[in-house]
Formats: sequence, structure tokens, C-alpha cells
Amino acid sequence: EPGDCVTAGQVLIAGEERLSAEETGGVCALGEVVARAWSEGEARADLYTQRRAYTGRTSTSSVLELFGWSVPLSQGETFSQMEETVLSLPIVGMFLPLRILRTERTEYTISREMADLQNLKEELARIALENAISGVPEGSVIVDKWIDYSMIEEGRMRARAVVELHRDIATTRDALAQEG
Repeated sequence: EPGDCVTAGQVLIAGEERLSAEETGGVCALGEVVARAWSEGEARADLYTQRRAYTGRTSTSSVLELFGWSVPLSQGETFSQMEETVLSLPIVGMFLPLRILRTERTEYTISREMADLQNLKEELARIALENAISGVPEGSVIVDKWIDYSMIEEGRMRARAVVELHRDIATTRDALAQEG
């Protein structure tokens, strides 16, 4: 009956014909068996983003280097949070690897800001739906889909996508016998 749960290999449609008052025989039966199934996908993200803001403070230091030996030329300031860029400036050339290493430091601060909830929900929904659809067997027809959002931990959001699908699962006895 519609709505019943079935297992692989279970006979769902069978044809019989009365041969005599006591005997019946099998005949070819035609039918369609449509399974209703679901596939789920999930995506998670932080509600807060970290934003880097540069303070405008910079510092430069230089070191003269030859064969792993180094001599400081100028000492720059270091910051608790900084971005470093090292430039290698060769002086002599390829026979004598004398060079100046110049380190440029830029200070920044990190602030924690609330993400744009609408954009976050859209992105999580897209990823969760892609994950749910990737689990849909070939030959299935998607008939419905929905997405639920929840706060799973402090500062995190989860999107759960569910895809309802219909699929014709009818197989002949001969095909089942060949599969083993």
C-alpha cells in the first residue's frame, strides 16, 4: 500500500492467473513502484568575522647578510600584531652572495564583528543544499526541499537542508537474480 516501508529484494508486484479451481500460475505483471526518500546536507559557520584594521604605524629594519652571517644595519620597532614583508636586495651578484634583507612591518588590530546574517544564511543554505543534492541517486526526481537554521553553539549557526525525492525502484525478478 502507499506509505509502506519496504526492503531490498521484497516482492511488491506479482501477477497470478487461475489455471484451474485449485491451481494458479504466475503471469507478467506491470506496475510502477515509486520510493519516497530524503537526502540531507548541512553547513556551519561562525556568526562573527574577524576584521583586520591597519593602524598606520610602520617600521623598517635592515640586516647585511653573507653566507649565513648577518650584521644589523638598522633596528626597527616590533608590534604585538603585525604583518611582515622581507625584501632581499643583492649587492655584489652571483659569485659573492652579499645582500641586504629589509624587513617592513605594518601594525594592525583585529576586531570581532557580527556577520551580515542575511548573507550568512544565503551562503549556508547554498552549501547545505549542494550537500543534500550530492546525495540524491541518479534517476530521482526532487519534489520538495526545505532548509532549517539553528544556533548550535554560542556564536555559530547551522543550516540543514532536506531534499525529498521520488524514485522508481521497481526491478524484475530476473534483474535481481542477475545481481546476485
